Amino acid sequence: MVLIKIDSLSQNELQYIAEQEGIEDFDTLSREELIDVLKDIYEDEDSDIPSVTGDNVNKRYVAGISAYRGDVDEAVPSLPGVEELPALYPETSIHVLNKNASWLYCYWSIAPGDLESYDEKFGTYELYLNVNVTGKEISEKYDIKIDREDVEWNISVPHLHGECRVSLVLQTAEKRYLLAQSEAVPLVYCYWLNNSVKVNVDEELFVRYLAPITNRDGYIIPSDIVEEIIDKVRNEVEK
Repeated sequence: MVLIKIDSLSQNELQYIAEQEGIEDFDTLSREELIDVLKDIYEDEDSDIPSVTGDNVNKRYVAGISAYRGDVDEAVPSLPGVEELPALYPETSIHVLNKNASWLYCYWSIAPGDLESYDEKFGTYELYLNVNVTGKEISEKYDIKIDREDVEWNISVPHLHGECRVSLVLQTAEKRYLLAQSEAVPLVYCYWLNNSVKVNVDEELFVRYLAPITNRDGYIIPSDIVEEIIDKVRNEVEK
């Protein structure tokens, strides 16, 4: 489901969704009127869903795109300002982004022409992600084997002051070839792992730190690093 904060949509976007919902004279309504009409529609549709009923929902979320009555594949790209992404890109490249202190997100693309040339030149070969982590205390390199159909991967990284670079590598029986290399991404070091005492003695600090990673029901979103911090705080309390 696509969740939209309806109050943040432009008038063109609101008119588009209103047209899909069959609202008469949608193009004559003001932005505020469109918001009110759509909120009424989606409040009625969501009334039977426990997780979005009551004051908590605040009439914020609608499912206008995902609930489109026609062909969704055709509807989404036709939204104002939205363009359909190509299935493949014309160049071989690889990119890495920080997800959190524990994980990186890596995505890549191998140009179709490059794949054809690899097949003709090498015949049999294997593809790898070569992960290179460098830091003051720890440095390591290792390979992750991938299939030619793969385009993304989540990479676990240590908590340290350092950086990580990921390379897309082709391996034959005789030689190893570098196809593409990402920019170096700085690793996120979690200060609280070594300063759990401060969190333990400052309740306000503890609440502020956990608030952004707590869901609407008050539960902490699963995270390895958060669990490690909580364990350290718990150990301090038990001492």
